[in-house]
Amino acid sequence: MNKEKIIDFFSRYKYLILIIFFIIITCFVGENSLFIRRAAQQREIRELQREIRRLDAMIELNNRLLNSLEQDSYVKEQIARERYKMHAPDEEIFLETPAK
Repeated sequence: MNKEKIIDFFSRYKYLILIIFFIIITCFVGENSLFIRRAAQQREIRELQREIRRLDAMIELNNRLLNSLEQDSYVKEQIARERYKMHAPDEEIFLETPAK
């Protein structure tokens, strides 16, 4: 009797059961499931936002350096001496190298 009720239930609602089963499979199971893909996209969004913040800070630093280069000739001279090892013609330059 109980077995017949189960068979009757499945035969009556077989399409509904199949649709529900398909929705569960597509949402929760597999590499391309909706929830796994959404979690991966959220992780990628967080990484890209971190990258944006880092690049914004770098842009701000470069803008400050550019403004100081445009306004102050001492900054130009300092950068030329430190980064590019430039010197005036009548100066001698001594470079320090760290000891190993």
